[in-house]
Amino acid sequence: EEQIEYQIYDFDLRKVWKKWPSKLFELYKLSNRIKQTSPTVVISFTYHPNVLINASMMFLPGIKNYWYQVGKEWSMPITFLQKIAHRFSFHFLANSHDVKGYLEDRLMIPSNKISVITNVYFERNKVELSSVEKIQLPNLTSENFIIVLASNFFSVKNQETAIRAINILKLTQPGVKLVLSGYSPEPSYLNSLKALVVDLELYNQVIFLKSVENIFSLLKLADLGLFTSILEHTEGSPTIIMESMSTGLPIIVSDIPCNREILGEVDECCFYLPENELDLSNKIQILINNKDLRRSLANQNLLRSKNLFTPEVLKNQLKSIGVI
Repeated sequence: EEQIEYQIYDFDLRKVWKKWPSKLFELYKLSNRIKQTSPTVVISFTYHPNVLINASMMFLPGIKNYWYQVGKEWSMPITFLQKIAHRFSFHFLANSHDVKGYLEDRLMIPSNKISVITNVYFERNKVELSSVEKIQLPNLTSENFIIVLASNFFSVKNQETAIRAINILKLTQPGVKLVLSGYSPEPSYLNSLKALVVDLELYNQVIFLKSVENIFSLLKLADLGLFTSILEHTEGSPTIIMESMSTGLPIIVSDIPCNREILGEVDECCFYLPENELDLSNKIQILINNKDLRRSLANQNLLRSKNLFTPEVLKNQLKSIGVI
């Protein structure tokens, strides 16, 4: 979509789990495939590309290559092959200072070899996706206050706390509706959330949606955004927070380092103690009752997103460290 030429190369990951020297031969073949593209710079991101591509750089001396860390991979063992990849990584990129700390603390990467690169969103996404069929939410009235939590159904995303907070609010704020949207890699977790809604009799307060292609059309229906990851999260820089900010939406997030990094200096009502439904319900209550504060937060978020989370900022950051 950005008019960048690309090629696709299929790599069978099972081959790299072979014993040495078969593993080495597969990396050599991968390096030859990379060499055919005559790259000036090689950037890889997510676990397997980081390990495989940077390890293959042992056969491509002189090519500037970057390991790009976009989350915290606590569940992944640090293998011998990964240590080789670290050895041949020219420089490391992290999508937040929180992730930079992960690289330093767990992977033992020197701080001077790590640069923080801000996540971005593309303004054109809002325009091009506007043609997608509009989202219809059932039984809405002018009295409803809509909270959107768009996040895939992993247990670490902790939608359960959001549901329990709505249960606390339902007596004093009967017009509140919580919309949960995402796909379900953990079906048992999603089923437990639906069972919780039944047990708490929140049929009229909680709406489940599948993954939404046009995320901006969903966010524009909302009065408030929400993001509920636990403290032991694996994320580096949640995109949905930036998308909510760019839509001009106030958002409440769990008080974890990467979330504070994205939102910056905002009112403390935007942060709640992770996994604490009482604190979350109190913060939601504050924003429901204060329309002026919601408007102020929305304006702050919109301005911050326009200043920080743009392709122009990304380009300047890449230039500053010599990637482009």
